Amino acid sequence: METQLKEVMEKLCNMETKLAKLDDIDKRLDKIDDIQEKMKKLITANNINNGVLKSHGSQISTLESLSKTQTEEILDLKTKLFQTDNNKNFITTERNGNLIVRGLSAPSRNSQNSANSVIKTELVAKLCDSADEEQEILKWFDAEPIAFSNKSPQPSKCLYKLKFKNRGKIYEFKKRCSRLKGSQISVNDDLSKQQQEILSLLLKKKKELKEKMTRSSIYANRYLIVRTSSGEEYYESNGQQLMKIPLIPGLKPTNSHNSNPSS
Repeated sequence: METQLKEVMEKLCNMETKLAKLDDIDKRLDKIDDIQEKMKKLITANNINNGVLKSHGSQISTLESLSKTQTEEILDLKTKLFQTDNNKNFITTERNGNLIVRGLSAPSRNSQNSANSVIKTELVAKLCDSADEEQEILKWFDAEPIAFSNKSPQPSKCLYKLKFKNRGKIYEFKKRCSRLKGSQISVNDDLSKQQQEILSLLLKKKKELKEKMTRSSIYANRYLIVRTSSGEEYYESNGQQLMKIPLIPGLKPTNSHNSNPSS
């Protein structure tokens, strides 16, 4: 009897121990449930935050795209305004039918015949292969001495203005002037003061680029074509600044261009 009682007591103790463990397990399970519930809430909150962030990111991307578009539109507008204003400096006048020649001897004072003789012998003769060609070219223009190199009674050099009767002949005449390369004679367009400032800025930039071993050429006394490893870049001068432009109006982009004699 005593042995049986002892066994019952041991079983009761074992049961109490097991019940205590079960209680501990239940508590742990409750904690796990609490943790899971908190995790669910955190995941939900995180998803909401991610959605908000994604929405904000999309809005920022849209704003950046809009800002880029507006910046491009503003730049395009500035370029068009710059070019439109600069067009005023290149309005066609009688100057467009003239060329200025430097490096020729001065004629006798007040002698048109002497001036014509200088033009014929020192300029036109160098551009032609025959006397017939000389006579034909001399019909294209009237020559006028416009500035002497000094005010002495017998100045040595003089500037001449060639007034062409047909502007279409100017381009052909300038092509022939390539024969003057290496001489002291230069033939250039008859530019206004503003156009001279525009050209001066182009020449200054061209010189800077040459020092950096970058090839460039001047086009129409108004534009600068810069040749880079990635292609051609175009700039326009108004005498005060150079503005990068997408294309030169009327000029088809190519790998090389013939520049003006002034370039």
